[in-house]
Amino acid sequence: MDRFVRYAQAAERGMIQLLFIADTPVLDVDLDHHSPHHMIDPLLILTVLAREDERIGLVTTASTTFTEPCDLARQ
Repeated sequence: MDRFVRYAQAAERGMIQLLFIADTPVLDVDLDHHSPHHMIDPLLILTVLAREDERIGLVTTASTTFTEPCDLARQ
């Protein structure tokens, strides 16, 4: 998380207006050649960034494949 915070703080210093973090499929590698890796939930990343930055906008996508739209709206 510290790396994401440093990126956001650098973007804020550079007068970037918003950060966009896309929700991606967890399994995005060929299992015959690579071990699976797990992405961090973008909502969790934005929660951490919201505590650290004051002026930068935070935007993410979220999939309704595994989560109901009403639950995403509350998150």
